[in-house]
Amino acid sequence: MAGTLNISSLKKLSVAEKLKLIESIWSLIDEDAEIPIDPKVMAEMDRRLKRARRKPDEGMTLEEFEAKVRSRG
Repeated sequence: MAGTLNISSLKKLSVAEKLKLIESIWSLIDEDAEIPIDPKVMAEMDRRLKRARRKPDEGMTLEEFEAKVRSRG
């Protein structure tokens, strides 16, 4: 993956290579960096967090979520 990357070369990468590239780029972002979040997205996250705190039994565990996703095959 050395050299210049363009859309056509990115399309030729395998899924594993694309994920590795994403991981490499993500690691370049400083933990304390201010990442801009769309206000609508932030409002939705706040709404979901409040609901989860208000009704914790309505959610599912990580294990339940993973099983549900894997069962979709």
